[in-house]
Amino acid sequence: MNEDRLISVIIPVYNVSEYLRQCIESVLHQTYKNIEIIAVDDGSTDDSADICDKYAEKYENFFVIHQDNQGLAGARNTGLNNSHGEVIMWVDSDDYVAGNFCEEAARAFEKGDPDIVCFGNFDLDADTGDIRVGFSYKEEYTADTVSAMKALTVPQERDNDLKIGDSVCTKAFRREVFNGVSFPLGSRQEDLATMYRLIDRAYSVKMIPAVTYYYRINRYGSLTNTKAFENSCDMMYAETERFEFLIYKYPELAEQIAENIVYLLTDIIKNIARAFRSVKLFEENESAEKAADRIRCFWKKNRKTTPLKNTDIKHKVFLDLFSNNSNMAVIITGLLVRTGIWT
Repeated sequence: MNEDRLISVIIPVYNVSEYLRQCIESVLHQTYKNIEIIAVDDGSTDDSADICDKYAEKYENFFVIHQDNQGLAGARNTGLNNSHGEVIMWVDSDDYVAGNFCEEAARAFEKGDPDIVCFGNFDLDADTGDIRVGFSYKEEYTADTVSAMKALTVPQERDNDLKIGDSVCTKAFRREVFNGVSFPLGSRQEDLATMYRLIDRAYSVKMIPAVTYYYRINRYGSLTNTKAFENSCDMMYAETERFEFLIYKYPELAEQIAENIVYLLTDIIKNIARAFRSVKLFEENESAEKAADRIRCFWKKNRKTTPLKNTDIKHKVFLDLFSNNSNMAVIITGLLVRTGIWT
């Protein structure tokens, strides 16, 4: 196949020396050869920086950038700003990819010239070593902007063969899609906060049946309740921003987008209840109070809009209760969660 198209593969790196060599080796040994690899060492305190330096000395298409810690979003932005490829691909440094990772993307760009290519992933259990298909497309499919946005915002509860996940790692992007778009610093949900903006800039999104990304799951074991709460807070900020961006720009998707946000806000309140077993702890936690205030403001502002007005009555009643008496809602939710009535 034609290999004129340069592909930039960006690897943000932070304290992953245990997995880093496997990640880098998998990207170096691609069947498609016209690639540059940019590793961004985000202030690692283990051996990760040294590992990257040694690969940079050995391979002329491997480059390493060292910076003070800025988080995953900052590392991705640095890699993007220093890349030169016509196509941008991403690999997290605790994951790895198949040998045809770049080839399958390049082949898809050759056929039909899309702006974004989506592909499937394997889930690798870090505890057991078991590998299974996490998600895959059954056949090749090309979507316009609205259809792709619909696939992106399908509620998680629904099984959909054509859904598009938020992760940038299971996608390849035409460089121009990132013009004016960057990952938000400080957020643990940088993909969620960015992907819909990229889809919005794409005229054509192609989904292909290739499964070429190995995503390492359970690397940190089970999330603590507090960690789950912190992740949920970032997700809530990203989702409410996404809702306000999409609801007016894509009115044909309003009902689906509203269903998503209502389920999410309810889940965040459940995580608050899990993390803070008493109202006193809830009231004393600044992050929890900020999250609760954001939910209250969002719900009071939007609850009577047509899409939210037509969502599930149980969730609406619960969000009304939380908006009017957060303490009571946390107490009730805590009891329901701890007794197993509401999981």
